[in-house]
Amino acid sequence: MTERFCESEMWFIPHPNMFRIEKSKIYQKNQQDLTMAEFLLLRDATPPEIGQSLWIVEAKTTFPNPNNPNNPLGHFDKSIGEICTNLVNAMLLGLGIYMGGYVGGADELPEAMRDMDLKAIKIKLVLIIKNHQERWLVVPRRALEKEIRRIIKIFGPSLFTVAVVNEKQAQDFGLVEMTLP
Repeated sequence: MTERFCESEMWFIPHPNMFRIEKSKIYQKNQQDLTMAEFLLLRDATPPEIGQSLWIVEAKTTFPNPNNPNNPLGHFDKSIGEICTNLVNAMLLGLGIYMGGYVGGADELPEAMRDMDLKAIKIKLVLIIKNHQERWLVVPRRALEKEIRRIIKIFGPSLFTVAVVNEKQAQDFGLVEMTLP
């Protein structure tokens, strides 16, 4: 993958270990009633002695403020639920492809993902919200952690981290290019 791409009005930097699951042939064939995060990214974990980390990334242009009285009741919770569904669907579809659930599906994965050792992988669920102020990120992160807790209980808490970041922080992670206002 060599070309940058735009999602949620942000320019993402391609990585050789990135799988744009939302654009995959498998997802395109099965997208009826199935929503999906943008991409999976296999990265070396920090600190490096803990192995590799599989980032599952969802991007949003905007996000409702739960403290804004002008937002419809339940809009924040609905948005968190949809994001959780997208992240979990991407994780499970990626796992299904990796495990050979789709004939030829693994051919779409980057080589490093085809060869990854699941026993050595940590999972990082990442939500990027464009132009969100840092102080606004705490509430959606806590809500996403709460919504995803049953999945974390199933897999074990040592395997998962949740991050909710803005465009600037995503740039610091090497995920997006900063765009001009």
